[in-house]
Order: sequence, then structure tokens, then C-alpha cells
Amino acid sequence: MAINTVTQRNTLATAYGTAGAYIGLLSALTLQGAISIGAVSFSSDLSVAVGDTVVFDQGLSTQEARVVSAVTGTGPYAVTVPATTFAHSAGALISHLPAAATGHELVGGAYARVASGWGSVDNSAIVSTPTPINVPIGAKVGSVAIFSAISAGAYLDASAVAGQFFATAGTYTPTYTYTQV
Repeated sequence: MAINTVTQRNTLATAYGTAGAYIGLLSALTLQGAISIGAVSFSSDLSVAVGDTVVFDQGLSTQEARVVSAVTGTGPYAVTVPATTFAHSAGALISHLPAAATGHELVGGAYARVASGWGSVDNSAIVSTPTPINVPIGAKVGSVAIFSAISAGAYLDASAVAGQFFATAGTYTPTYTYTQV
């Protein structure tokens, strides 16, 4: 079980505290080979889109975010980004923050989005009620996302979390904080 606090990255016109916001999980990408300082591309097992943000080493001193400028291939995918500041190890989990689409939402097992419960506003912030989300065996969690519906619906936002691989089925319990800026 993981309990994480994630802070939204986009200012949204729709306040999270209103009815109809659902929390889901997005898969992490796996870095297919080590990259060195100054790398401008990497190989990934999952596709991303131009304009998406990828976050290497979330939560570590080597954490860095890069916006994707090009993607080629049919798997593994060659992803082009601005030069990295740090080296990153092969097999590392990379958080993926889609610019517009839902990205790679988890599937399988008992996974399903959960309805968000929100507290009252305190200093321009609203904190969600921690609600466990079922994670299927073999899943790689890399981001927590907010959607407008329990299934399908619009993707509203996502936040990177430290990548976690689930060798067995389990639960992931995020606490989401929305801060109006």
C-alpha cells in the first residue's frame, strides 16, 4: 500500500471540490536503457505524445521533468526531450503527465477509478479524502489523475508520484491537494 500526497500542476477552471471528480491511476513508463547526463532521447515501453511531460526519478535528488518534443517507433518508443541534467538508470520508472489525453490508465484486476471526497477549503486548498484504489498484479503506478467521470469522461489533470511496481495485486491510496493559484 502506498500513501502519497500529490499537488496538482495545472490551474483548472473546474474546482475539484464539485461533484463529479474521480481519481484514477496512470501507468509509469519503464526506461529501456540507461541514459547519461545531457541525453536528449530515451527508449520507453509505453508511448507518449508530443507536449506530454515525463518526470525522471520522482522524489529523488535526481528528479527532473522534461516536455516531450518527438516520439518515433512502434514499441519500444524513441522519445525526444530537452537535454537531461542527470543520468538515469535502465529500468527506472518514469512518471507520465499527459498534456491532454488520459495517458495509460491502469486496466485489469479490480482496478477502477474512485469518487473523490473533498474537505472544506482551507487557505485556498482543498484536500481529498484518502480512498484506496485497487491495483492489478504487474502494474506500474507513475501518476495520479483526476477525471470527470467514473469511466470514460474528460481527463482533467495529473500529478507525478514516485513510481511503484506491484508484483502482486494491492491498493494505492493517494491524497490529492488542490490549491487555487
